[in-house]
Amino acid sequence: SFHDGLRSGSRQDQVGPWLGKCNFTVCTLDDFDVMLDMEFLIQAKATFWSHLKSLMILDEKMSCL
Repeated sequence: SFHDGLRSGSRQDQVGPWLGKCNFTVCTLDDFDVMLDMEFLIQAKATFWSHLKSLMILDEKMSCL
């Protein structure tokens, strides 16, 4: 079943120069390399800049584009 392939946990992770602790779920994806959930986006104070095809992380400790 689909849920047999899911693994979840919490760890330090890095997205570009941003480094922080976040929860994650690992599963096989057909259409995407990675999916970020709302919890991560809120925690990292992230926003998408679609016209630049970028993700801006506005964390006070470490921001990045």
